[in-house]
Amino acid sequence: MRIAFVVQRYGTEILGGAEYACRLMAERLATKHDVEVLTTCARDYVTWKNEYPEGVDRVRGVTVRRLPTRRRATLPSSTATRIGSSRIRTIPPTKWNG
Repeated sequence: MRIAFVVQRYGTEILGGAEYACRLMAERLATKHDVEVLTTCARDYVTWKNEYPEGVDRVRGVTVRRLPTRRRATLPSSTATRIGSSRIRTIPPTKWNG
């Protein structure tokens, strides 16, 4: 059986919840099925900088097809959650989100 996963980041050092769950399922299924993961070249979810090489790779028995991100994320500190900070800032309500 051929199975494809689509996830925003993928790699053994990526520890995000969805990314980690995807990796565990893909590795487990790859022992008996043809599994491919479609993902970005980004490693960091804040900057989305392309750090992995574009193209096809093999990670722990899983075929990984990486596509580059086109833009870097820019998060204004006044509206974004501060990573690593003890204070959490929320996005102020607008007509679009609140």
